[in-house]
Amino acid sequence: EALSRGAASAVFVETHRVAAQQLKKNVEMLKAGMTTVLHQDALEYLHSKPDRKFDIVFLDPPFAADLLDETCRLLEHKELLAEGALVYLEQDRSKAEPQLPDGWQVQKNKTAGNVRYMLVQARGRDEQSVFQRCIREPLIRLRSVTRILFAVPRSCMKRSWLL
Repeated sequence: EALSRGAASAVFVETHRVAAQQLKKNVEMLKAGMTTVLHQDALEYLHSKPDRKFDIVFLDPPFAADLLDETCRLLEHKELLAEGALVYLEQDRSKAEPQLPDGWQVQKNKTAGNVRYMLVQARGRDEQSVFQRCIREPLIRLRSVTRILFAVPRSCMKRSWLL
């Protein structure tokens, strides 16, 4: 979705081989130049300290794995987020909310069925205005895709995404 809306770049990290192959096909179909698809464990990727900072991150780990706390900690500790970055988190609604790094602010916290989804803003100088500028509508669930997507204006799309 980010690519079809004009994201400047995107990195997809997927452990499932078939899903990674499908992502690569989709990227080729979209002719998305600044896109990387990695068949790799997300925590390994974050530990490798990528050479970029991300503006928008989608975290949707397997619910049973309980990885959100560690993933958020790594994003912060490894300094992988641009100032005021947005992080989308998804987890089983029966689990406790993840422990977020200091300075992160929850912008949205909702549930749908058995899923809790949160939109969090990483620390930054002008957190509220970044959120208001880049998100103009609530999160939208597309039933056919099982993914939460943003309705993002074009002015916010020239950013780096980690999905």
